[in-house]
Amino acid sequence: MIAGGLPKTELCLQEFDRINGGSKFLAGDQVSLADLYVAPIIAYLSLTPEAKLLAAHKGLSAWWEAMTQRSSFKATQPDFG
Repeated sequence: MIAGGLPKTELCLQEFDRINGGSKFLAGDQVSLADLYVAPIIAYLSLTPEAKLLAAHKGLSAWWEAMTQRSSFKATQPDFG
């Protein structure tokens, strides 16, 4: 099931990277609803072995690093314990 979903996952990551276009955030230089919608999805992806897919997308990886440093992101981490 996971292997079957990887091509669509890769397509989505490519599109997020393209949309980012080198900006700090997905829709420009300020955080937007797009960032707040996509961040939890990438957060869950980052918890899986398939997170390595992010490394091929430099812009998206930089965006992810910026998002994880936001105090609001840190304050809303789910507790899986």
